[in-house]
Amino acid sequence: MDSLFKSLQLDKQFVRQHDLLRYMYANNGTQTTQELTSILNISAPTLRAELSYLKLELKEYLRIISVKKGEFVLLLEPTVSIDEVLSFLAKSTLVYRIIHHAFYVHQFSQLQMLRELGVSRTTYLRILTHMNGVLRKYHISLSSGVLRFIGKEDDIRTFLFYFYLGFGDSSIISSTADQDARDWLHWNTSERFRKQLRYNHFRAALWLSIVQVRHRSKTFVTLDRSFLQEIQQHKVYQHFKLVATKLLQKYYISLQIPEDEIAWIYVVSLHCVTYSSTNSDLMETEFLYHRPEDATIVPEIKEFIRRGPIACHDLDDRNLRMFAFLKNVYSLSKLSKNFELSLPELIEYMRSTYSKVFYAWVQLLEDWNCSGQQLCFDSCESIAACLTTILMTPEKPSSLVPMRVLFALQGAPGLDEYILQISKLILSKDVHIHYFFEGTIYKEQLEQFDVDLILSNYDLHFTKNIQLPYLRLSRIPTAKDWEVVKTMTETLRMNKSIHSMLVG
Repeated sequence: MDSLFKSLQLDKQFVRQHDLLRYMYANNGTQTTQELTSILNISAPTLRAELSYLKLELKEYLRIISVKKGEFVLLLEPTVSIDEVLSFLAKSTLVYRIIHHAFYVHQFSQLQMLRELGVSRTTYLRILTHMNGVLRKYHISLSSGVLRFIGKEDDIRTFLFYFYLGFGDSSIISSTADQDARDWLHWNTSERFRKQLRYNHFRAALWLSIVQVRHRSKTFVTLDRSFLQEIQQHKVYQHFKLVATKLLQKYYISLQIPEDEIAWIYVVSLHCVTYSSTNSDLMETEFLYHRPEDATIVPEIKEFIRRGPIACHDLDDRNLRMFAFLKNVYSLSKLSKNFELSLPELIEYMRSTYSKVFYAWVQLLEDWNCSGQQLCFDSCESIAACLTTILMTPEKPSSLVPMRVLFALQGAPGLDEYILQISKLILSKDVHIHYFFEGTIYKEQLEQFDVDLILSNYDLHFTKNIQLPYLRLSRIPTAKDWEVVKTMTETLRMNKSIHSMLVG
């Protein structure tokens, strides 16, 4: 669970529980009553009440053990992540339910909402006022009469994407999301062009779910006419339109989808691009990071990167990925400036880990804005965080052998590649990792690669039906996550070696 959802909250109990679980997880080992009450600024009776509630409410996910009086240890179940636990808690909050009803355009009156939520009018209006203070950043608001979003549909959808992204579950909106994304990606990789954009399956599934709900509610986007005409001139667009129309008809046969929607999806698909440079063992298609159109901005992007904090050769892979990221965000920002936003956790991580490079990018972006250039961004820190992630991705180590791990990733631009390379550095050299971005995983693929362990930073629902070790990590894996991964892989490798010797 990320800071967006937490910032929307007025529920002090949820915030306490969120902070308590986060702290206990991050600080592995025993915590005392004095330590926890001091960190959370609560009384000992309140702490005991919260711990008792969490032990009962989350018994399927975790255990909180009192090793001795006044000392506690948090133990998660083997296949559970802290994000999954916090998501479960979050879904029962008033904030989640309000966003859910507005998203589905239920058109509930204020009286209906009061009955639905079981709160007073004063409480409801106080919550909406607080939420609207946060939503201002996304250029939208919630009405206090009939509940609905107010603002451009482009901005509403981007907020919804970031809101549901925090739950790390591609099927949170639609149970068919994974299959829909698989169909979409399969159809798009059948284009007549040899090279394809490489999409992240998780993001594609989430965007398709959001689009389907808004279409069924007949809430459509309206594009600027000149921008629509520009898109219609793209070489790939007519084929994309044909594919998209056929797929959308599959979801709602009788609904006529405006061309503005097709063009909007065409551009938004750039938000699903993964900037990983790995050649996936599971795909043989040659991939691109961006489309060849919009050539007018190319010289300026190249000049911008040339002035960056670390010089890169024109053909350097990091240079190519930074170029693609900036080109894609430039196109997306024509729809909504919200597309510039990145995870608050990623911004903070890059700010603290690579401070000098991060602030150099921020300064360059601000100077570029002041000079009146075409390449202009409102959210300089978000853009700087993604550029830092791509630029500071570690060098690729060269080794791969026996222990086989499958890693399913989703993340902000550059984060998938960053995690990919960090994992190679942290894990032992005798661990062979298959990275997966483009689609859901099949049982046949697990058998084909003889996988020993599955890792992911989002929910993989199929894991409940297989007999393989599975570990769900945080969206941005922490030091503790990697410690657990290392321990788990070493144990599995030892067991595999022992088994091999016994069989041999």
